[in-house]
Amino acid sequence: MLSVDGVCVFRGEEERLRNGITDMRDLCQELARKTPWIYGDNVNYVFGYVAGGAYLELRILFRNHAGKTGTSVLRHYKLSRNAERLALLLALLNIARLLPAIARACPPGAHREFEDVMGSGGVLVRVNPSCVEKCFLVNGPERIEHLRRIYDVLSANNVPNVVCLVKLKSRVAVFEPRGEKTRPATLSELFIAIRQILEALVVLHAASWMHRDIRWPNVMKHRDGSGWFLIDFDDAVENPQQHQTGRLLSKEQHTPELSSGDGSHTSAVDVWSVGYLIDRSRVSWSDRLCLSDFTTWLMNEDPSRRPTAAQALEKLLHLEQSESAKRAKKEEGARKKSKLGKDTD
Repeated sequence: MLSVDGVCVFRGEEERLRNGITDMRDLCQELARKTPWIYGDNVNYVFGYVAGGAYLELRILFRNHAGKTGTSVLRHYKLSRNAERLALLLALLNIARLLPAIARACPPGAHREFEDVMGSGGVLVRVNPSCVEKCFLVNGPERIEHLRRIYDVLSANNVPNVVCLVKLKSRVAVFEPRGEKTRPATLSELFIAIRQILEALVVLHAASWMHRDIRWPNVMKHRDGSGWFLIDFDDAVENPQQHQTGRLLSKEQHTPELSSGDGSHTSAVDVWSVGYLIDRSRVSWSDRLCLSDFTTWLMNEDPSRRPTAAQALEKLLHLEQSESAKRAKKEEGARKKSKLGKDTD
């Protein structure tokens, strides 16, 4: 990979050839799969290559009609020939002249493909283009075993809209996909995000587990814009709990029962957190009374009076339909008004 101003504008896939052209095609598919299109609308293509044995192909990578990354060959090179090596060098020099301009045209999110972030509790988070690595510098084996347990539950129960654990080592966990820390910007996006979180919680709670740390930093948007998913199950535990377990979660962003009394709590803590997400979303609703009633219901001080995740999801779908109907009615009124104005003219 080659990065310019933090943007990976040239990347490749290499493998020892076994079946000739078939393997090269597989490498092209792998290159496209590992390259989510994060370059925005102002960039038409970036560059890459695939190589196997003495064969190399320079390729361009672009966003296809489905919004995914596609590849197209620029030229084939047989590196066992000196003339081909020289031709490749000249091609790379010409490509290098274009890379700074491509990087400048990319949106801010593309400039953070590689990041190392030191989190709380001795966790080093390494953000890569297609995955995220968590390195547990303190109590690594115990925390890894906890992750293995919870992600076995997520997998066995097919919990939707959650990050996937793809690899575990003694102190390192690797997750896919990588998402973007992008909050919903519109009411429509907020409905989608909250709906997908509640869909995950319905299944998670049915399996007698709870997340306990649902905040916007733990809700990621898919890089292709297809929706949101839940991450960071480090504090997930079985439901119910008779006392506080694990690290102490902040009072400001979590339900009161986690930090008061004997610390006993149930999956109602996650429902409270969904209300907190809506409250902190910065997205306005046309019907403020409905918004207030919904969040008050979710964040009731008495956990036993909060809805279940399934009940909250049912209510959310009703609110979404109501908002859609209001929006359609408003748009229809605007169209009629516009048509009336034209007829008058």
